[in-house]
Amino acid sequence: MKVVSHCFKHAPFYMYYYYCILNRTKYFVYFYILSILHKWITLNENANVSRKILTKRDMEQTRQVKKKRTEWNSFDER
Repeated sequence: MKVVSHCFKHAPFYMYYYYCILNRTKYFVYFYILSILHKWITLNENANVSRKILTKRDMEQTRQVKKKRTEWNSFDER
């Protein structure tokens, strides 16, 4: 009885396994490659977005640092 319940519980997984790997190996490989490409593209998009945000922050910080430098330089000249 335990074996039967186990089979019924995991039947979808086994069906998917046989369908993808044994019957349709090439489609499984295509899907795998597509998923990797999709993941890579989304990672690149996220990286570009974060890079833009970082550059904005960096520009603000550099402006503040330049202001401080000019203040110190004027102080030294006095």
